[in-house]
Amino acid sequence: MSGKTDVAREMKKLRLIFGGHCIVCGGKKQLEFAHLEPTDVVGKGRGSKHRMLDIKRHMDKYELLCKNCHKLKDNGTPLLRFEKSVAKEQERAEYNLTARPRRDIVEDPTE
Repeated sequence: MSGKTDVAREMKKLRLIFGGHCIVCGGKKQLEFAHLEPTDVVGKGRGSKHRMLDIKRHMDKYELLCKNCHKLKDNGTPLLRFEKSVAKEQERAEYNLTARPRRDIVEDPTE
């Protein structure tokens, strides 16, 4: 991984793995990774290689929030989860970043 474009591309992949939307309001713009538990990276490090590697290493310690919900969370406001996030969270827990996505799992088009 050499430059900013590589990091941006990897961050985009991570946002998709995390569901591609805010787990609170469902918004899809200005998405940020919020800590559930402290890791080696603190403060604003959006887009940095160090932050991206930390997210990959500690996927269970992050959640995807829009900028507004992240700010509310950081200010101590209790937030409810968006319904669709539960399935994505389970899917993410089973996903292995080092493996290719399984091609034998096909979503039912009738659902």
